[in-house]
Amino acid sequence: ELHIYSKRLVALAELSALTGLRGVQNSLYDVAQALEERAEFRDVQLVYALTIFAGVLGPMGFQSQALPDVRQARVMAVFFNLLRVLYGAKNTDSQQLLPAVIWMSRSTLLARYGAHRRNTRNTAKSVQP
Repeated sequence: ELHIYSKRLVALAELSALTGLRGVQNSLYDVAQALEERAEFRDVQLVYALTIFAGVLGPMGFQSQALPDVRQARVMAVFFNLLRVLYGAKNTDSQQLLPAVIWMSRSTLLARYGAHRRNTRNTAKSVQP
């Protein structure tokens, strides 16, 4: 299970939405590395999260599914927005976003964020003037 809500991520998202998305993306490289290198994650076939940000995480490779019980989703939305406030988010608008389950298969995660991608990414960073 991925934990998308954190003080660090809220702080990044407060700088800009793009900075927050980059923070999530950088974390996905770390998740892929853990799946590749740590024996206790050898059998993990899926990573998932419950989030109100499903719409913006799709381009990163996540699939999403709305929760089947709309009443339960509304209660969870209140909780997620409360978390955002407790973590210091200032841009909590009045529009209530309903949470959804997002997931990415191991094969998709490793294809997008695995060692071969990390190496390419690190090489590109070291070449910058």
